[in-house]
Amino acid sequence: MKAFNYKEIDSSQDEVKRLILSGEREFFILADSQTKGRGTQGRKWISDSGSGLYFSFALGLKENLYSDSDLTEYCTKITKEAVIVLQDALMEYCLCPALEAVYIKPINDLYYDSQKLAGILVEHMVFNEESFLIIGLGLNLKPISSDGSFSPVSLEEICGSGLSFDREAFSRSFALKLASTLNKISI
Repeated sequence: MKAFNYKEIDSSQDEVKRLILSGEREFFILADSQTKGRGTQGRKWISDSGSGLYFSFALGLKENLYSDSDLTEYCTKITKEAVIVLQDALMEYCLCPALEAVYIKPINDLYYDSQKLAGILVEHMVFNEESFLIIGLGLNLKPISSDGSFSPVSLEEICGSGLSFDREAFSRSFALKLASTLNKISI
């Protein structure tokens, strides 16, 4: 799986869409910061430089989703599975016992002690009769600022500053595990 790394980008989700339009397949995006990062329901995702993992990838679907109700139901299933895979991947990758206290706040967030650690965003796109899910992840690696809409927490605050975290290695592993899991879900 090919990786595209950016120092700064408007939105990793939007860049995935642009790359699909240019013909790219089987890839993921990493950014050090986003100027227009977003979460669900159009909320802003604070993407301070070097403080988080800002990641998106496209999953090609075997069939197109044309019905709004089918699309909503399928994206909800995908979001629920994605946050479970993320929780498991963090536990496996970080080997930090404190992460056992991380929990899912339905349907798309990971929380620790009532503070937001990560969020998943799933969007759908059709291009040239191909259907894609675009799955984004915002994960707080270091303490971040807050706009007051939620209380953030970071991996560093949970596991300590000695935690070694390779953003690209984790992202590649997460994307492959997620794709494997999601390919088993029927439309």
